[in-house]
This record gives sequence, C-alpha cells and structure tokens, in this order.
Amino acid sequence: MSLGPDSLHLVRAAEDFREPKGRLDHRSLLKNPAVRKWFEAHALRSSLSAEVNLRKLGLFLYRTRLTPERLVGLAKERPDELRDLLID
Repeated sequence: MSLGPDSLHLVRAAEDFREPKGRLDHRSLLKNPAVRKWFEAHALRSSLSAEVNLRKLGLFLYRTRLTPERLVGLAKERPDELRDLLID
C-alpha cells in the first residue's frame, strides 16, 4: 500500500481513535452548506435516517479528526486510504 503525504496524520488519527465524553453536537455540521444539502436530500426520504446518518458522520469525523471537506478530498484523491481508514 502506498501512503501519501497526509497518511501519517491519518494513521495517527486511526491509532488515537478517541471516544467522546458526553454527547456530541452533530447538528453543528449543518452549518456546512455541503453537509446541509446532503442531510436535506436524505431527509426527503426519511428524517429519522437522515438524523442517524448525520450522527454517524459526526462521530466518524470526531474520531478521525477530519473535516467534511478533508473527508471528501480524501475520497476523491486517495480512496484506498479512506477505505483502509473505514475498515480499521
């Protein structure tokens, strides 16, 4: 597996997986226009599923210390690294 320049950060983030203390404020992700658009598209079908998926996204971002933008960039530029991060 070939590692890119940000790989050390991603590996370290995966190794330092952190658990939240208390409840996370996942609704703050909706300040991001792209996340809001994604959420609203999912909410058209099921508001409950949209809420659950938003919480899952928020927890993943918290644990890996990624931003929504960095997650999308990683998916576009280095999908294999993202897959490894998701699997580990």
